[in-house]
Amino acid sequence: MLATLSNESKKAMIDSTQKTIGFSEFRRGWPVVVASMFGIGLGLSPVPFYTIGMLAPELHKAFGWEFGAIMTGLMIMTLAVLVASTVVGYLGDRFGVRRVALISLVLFSLSFMAFSMSNGSIVLFYINWAVMALLGAGTLPVTWTRAVNNYFDVRKGLALGLSLIGTGIFGFLIKPITAWLIVTYGWRTTYLVIGLMPLFIAFPIAFFAFHDVGTRSETGEARRKASAARQLLTPGLTLGQAVKSWRYWVLAFAFVLVSFGVGGPIPNMENILKVAGFPGHDIVSLVACPVLGTTAALLIIGAVSLLFLGRYQRFER
Repeated sequence: MLATLSNESKKAMIDSTQKTIGFSEFRRGWPVVVASMFGIGLGLSPVPFYTIGMLAPELHKAFGWEFGAIMTGLMIMTLAVLVASTVVGYLGDRFGVRRVALISLVLFSLSFMAFSMSNGSIVLFYINWAVMALLGAGTLPVTWTRAVNNYFDVRKGLALGLSLIGTGIFGFLIKPITAWLIVTYGWRTTYLVIGLMPLFIAFPIAFFAFHDVGTRSETGEARRKASAARQLLTPGLTLGQAVKSWRYWVLAFAFVLVSFGVGGPIPNMENILKVAGFPGHDIVSLVACPVLGTTAALLIIGAVSLLFLGRYQRFER
């Protein structure tokens, strides 16, 4: 029947089918997107990153630590994540990403609250950063987006964008909340309250809504086979093919530049503005602006990816 149709009719039928499939994906997978948004937003990636700038002056006043020494905790966390990421990936294959995410949320919450018991030892402070990174690595976006990838195909870009805006939303909210808690209750209570958020907000939502495809009944071996089968059906390149492409290295270089551009100023923005003479209430408002920009960018990227993916698919046909 398709042979008798014009190219325009075929394209219209294919586009209509994709739209139908896309809506059905969201009807089935929206709980996973919502759970991922909360899990990512209250996970290891944004919470320490967006709160350290507010808490560093309090730690400096309490223990006399230099700001550079305090910010070294972020570097330790990054190095520990490099080690833990491989283990988290293996555990996700072996036990499923749902179990990894739930357990890691609890451990991340407890390890973040442990900062409230700091006693002035910078060594113990650094150890806490390393332990938090190792135990909380399962809350990083790679764990949550793996389930989102498995639920979505046609609307994958939009689903990932909605999942990742958790970083921007909670990054925007957590800065003024942290500032208010410090002024009202002190830095130790601030660590406790912020640390309880993943446990009492993200964990219940993930417990009821976050399920990977087949994880309720499949064994680890079955999950690996199913994942391999999905990869065979998914267009794209293998790792070996990707590293031979100039586009891969352009993207890698761009990510390095973005990491320096974002990872350097944002945790230090509060102190930069304070040195520049801005009053405290203006600092709280200004430091949230880059976070709002990140949130908007994620939504735009998700929408644009859908547009270009559709054009690419039509071109391929």
